[in-house]
Amino acid sequence: MAAPSKGIRGPGTRSGSTSGVEVVGLSDKPDRDSYRVAEYLQRQGYRIIPVNPTVDAVLGEKSYASVSDIPARFARRRHPSGHRR
Repeated sequence: MAAPSKGIRGPGTRSGSTSGVEVVGLSDKPDRDSYRVAEYLQRQGYRIIPVNPTVDAVLGEKSYASVSDIPARFARRRHPSGHRR
């Protein structure tokens, strides 16, 4: 049996605070899994950042064509090892 995950924290928690959750490939079609997952995250209080070059907006949020197009205000912190957190 796997140990419970300690790495995922809710929005607004001290070490789990985040500007948003990037959802790469987020579809604007409600029947797609990516849409349902992003919608769930939104209902839990997370800000989603859609990344999909084929849509303008999803779930009320502006979509970006690529991760590199996301403005600096959403910049992710990097772990000292160089990996994104």
